[in-house]
Amino acid sequence: IGYFAQFSAEDYFLANHFLTRGWKCVISAHPALQNSLSPSLTHFRARLRRWYQLRTNVNPLLIFLEPTTDCFLNAFLMSLSLSVLLPRLINPMVYFLCQILLWFLLDYCLLCYMH
Repeated sequence: IGYFAQFSAEDYFLANHFLTRGWKCVISAHPALQNSLSPSLTHFRARLRRWYQLRTNVNPLLIFLEPTTDCFLNAFLMSLSLSVLLPRLINPMVYFLCQILLWFLLDYCLLCYMH
């Protein structure tokens, strides 16, 4: 078990090790609490940065798939809903493109702020 202490997500790598050996893993009904000791903006930004590095190291494909699952799917569903609920008030394609543009701009602002 000491070998896995060198990794950032030791629980992931430990579970992956057990699964490759044929063991069964069960998710607990009682999740671990992860409250920060000092809830400040600096600690929050550091935690977000570590979480991003961890996610990109564990699965680099997420960098490309996450916008597809979040941004595009939400924009598509909302534009589809608007086309049904308010067909003459808002053009769904304009809404779709505006939401994607706004999402990317806000992500860029957050990225600039984090770095």
